[in-house]
Amino acid sequence: MAKYVKKYWGRMFFALLLVPAAAGFLLVLINCIRGFSLSYLPFVLGIAAYTLVYPVFKKPLLSYVVGHELTHVIGIWLFRGRIFGFKATRYGGTVKTNMSNVWIALLPYFFPIYSMLVLSLYFLFSILWDLSRFFNIVVFLLGITWAFHLWMSAYILRQNQPDIKESGIIFSSVVVFTVNVIILSLFLVFISPDITIKEFLRQSFLEVQGCYLWMLRHLI
Repeated sequence: MAKYVKKYWGRMFFALLLVPAAAGFLLVLINCIRGFSLSYLPFVLGIAAYTLVYPVFKKPLLSYVVGHELTHVIGIWLFRGRIFGFKATRYGGTVKTNMSNVWIALLPYFFPIYSMLVLSLYFLFSILWDLSRFFNIVVFLLGITWAFHLWMSAYILRQNQPDIKESGIIFSSVVVFTVNVIILSLFLVFISPDITIKEFLRQSFLEVQGCYLWMLRHLI
């Protein structure tokens, strides 16, 4: 019991400590959105396209469950765990493993696996061929897959997911929100010809630093 309480308050402390960083990264995302250009248009159209059909496919799809469980698998492999069984149906899925931690549990909620698949295939085939003429199609697919991740995650999170309960609702919410904001910002950096990764990192450092300094000024 004491170990559980210690872990709970440790995560609460980490979540509270992460809030200024979340605010800083949100400001960076807002700055990226303010710099809206036509290069974002295919991404926005992709988001709109899936959003329009979302009410028809509101319940968990087999594709979502498969992606969700595969993301757990990726997390397990990253932590050098072993997989003993994998099951995915439209009603739910499970992964049997010898490894479990909070990051493996939360990974599907902030790692848009199908968006990452789109980007991975694009970069892989770009090594062999010039795909610049297909860039807008890739960005459109990125918008669709990210909207899929967003809406399906929002739906699933309302279903009292054990992953979230075990990790702690406040801790999970802050981590999932922060990483999703960072990933969306990186997608916009990838899409925009005007924002470099170096500029993104510079802005992120300044905004996050500013949020922590603001917090310190008002706490001391």
